[in-house]
Amino acid sequence: MISKNKLKYLSSLKIKKYRLKENLLLIEGYRLINESIKAHVLIESIYYSKKFVNNNNNHHLINACENQNIKLIEASEKDINQLSDSMNNQGVIAVINMPKKTEDYEYNHQLILDSISDPGNLGNIIRTADWFGLKNIYLSGNSIDPYNSKVIRSAMGAHFYINIISIDIAQHMEILKKNNFDIIGADIIGKNLYNWDVPDKWAVILGNEAHGISDKVRKFIDYNITIPKDGNIESLNVAMAGGIFLSHVKRNIKD
Repeated sequence: MISKNKLKYLSSLKIKKYRLKENLLLIEGYRLINESIKAHVLIESIYYSKKFVNNNNNHHLINACENQNIKLIEASEKDINQLSDSMNNQGVIAVINMPKKTEDYEYNHQLILDSISDPGNLGNIIRTADWFGLKNIYLSGNSIDPYNSKVIRSAMGAHFYINIISIDIAQHMEILKKNNFDIIGADIIGKNLYNWDVPDKWAVILGNEAHGISDKVRKFIDYNITIPKDGNIESLNVAMAGGIFLSHVKRNIKD
């Protein structure tokens, strides 16, 4: 069972500053925890309720944890509910080490997120970026915390496979310029994506859901590209737009 002090400590990991201080992260649910095991993430411990262990569908996960000597600790439903951020949790929560980051500015295809504020959008972008083989996502410092619980759930385990690098976006732009990247804005007005000659070294910027790309970033952009529309709506969701872009250039993502 979980002591009061331990429960207080685990609950603190739901807050960004304590996650960073301890370099630990809470994840929950069968699918995310199973994905973390597959990705060889360092798991400190797993807390489960009787509800979880009594479900025969979960025995595979329990066996996998036992085979890898991952610490399993039974907890009350009340304690699991306190640690969970889900309305209807599955009764299992893991404490894992924060994924390690390796900065690689030489990587020739970059997706840069400028002031993304919605956790669902960020999670979906991370998931899509991993699907299409990106190694890094660069995130401006004023974007939502990429380890927010809603971002993690939306990304469905992609955090374990991709570097999420928080940057000073202006400094990063300057580095890209020095390394001869084409800096491209995804915008309403620009070159038709499907008539675009994809350069060897590109960095595409997706802007804030409400305000688009910030002025301090626009000055670095070489040109904009746009996804042509045939319908009547004003704009695409930023995560959807990012997916369409990455799908179009998949053949160029070879690093």
